[in-house]
Amino acid sequence: MKRYPLIFNPNSRGEKASKAQQFFFQNAQELALYASQSVENAIELINHFADQGEKEIILSGGDGTLNQMIDLFLDRNLTMGIIPTGTMNVYARELGIPTTNLEKAFQTIKDEHISEVDVFRINGAPFVQMAGIGYDAHIIQETCPKLKKKLGPLAYLQSAFKVFGLKPPSMLIETEEGESLDGAFVLLGNGALYGGHFEVFRDAKNNDGLLDILVVKKAGYQAVIDFATNYLTDPSFPFEGADHITHIQTKGLRVTSKKEIPVELDGEYAGGATEFTITRDERGLKTFKPVEKISNDWHEALGAFSSISPW
Repeated sequence: MKRYPLIFNPNSRGEKASKAQQFFFQNAQELALYASQSVENAIELINHFADQGEKEIILSGGDGTLNQMIDLFLDRNLTMGIIPTGTMNVYARELGIPTTNLEKAFQTIKDEHISEVDVFRINGAPFVQMAGIGYDAHIIQETCPKLKKKLGPLAYLQSAFKVFGLKPPSMLIETEEGESLDGAFVLLGNGALYGGHFEVFRDAKNNDGLLDILVVKKAGYQAVIDFATNYLTDPSFPFEGADHITHIQTKGLRVTSKKEIPVELDGEYAGGATEFTITRDERGLKTFKPVEKISNDWHEALGAFSSISPW
């Protein structure tokens, strides 16, 4: 029987974490369990596995956990298995991996169907699912980690009310194909999903070599109201169809501003800058995924409100 190395955080708390660890121990015949209490410890373990000839390693965590390991998996030519136990689990949802049924999630790994996903970089730092420059990154920056652990996605609402009342910066967006436009903030999608189960980038594919961009020209409370109203009244409404939103598909781009702007990568705050260069890595991230996408329905989506710490 094949046994997969799995890295998990033994200090995670809450019902979701407890159920996950119980599942791991129940399946110990097929899972070689390794407890990691820090990113550094996880890196040491992964390098050890790779040195021993392992090619497939499972990570238990959320989007932030996976993002921190992208470069290592690329450098060591490893395949990533995902047991989604984070707050949003957007990348897992994008791939069709069940986010609340651990048995089904593990089955997608045992089926050994591998997809190679595009990896993009902002100023050298990688992301595989989504990124944002401006408002959404500022919201993530302002959200208290303790509140996030307690409330899950709802924790972002308090920060959103604060951030959307601020004057947005002015950005210049220039694509590799020569298109140029101004905006208040920018959302970048390597897949269709953004911020959970919402298909913001409906035509995006994570293996086509292109990045989908939404350049939002209008900011503040009214922009948010328009954004939400369009989606709630007509879920098929393309956001890029709004007057103040422009949709672009590009191989790469550059974003500049006179004012320092925050950036987020796969849902995690990643600092700020006045200039961002976005490029695609020549290597793809190999990830286990279902042969056919398994729908994460509303019942599973509600499971995202039960959160645990990635590490």
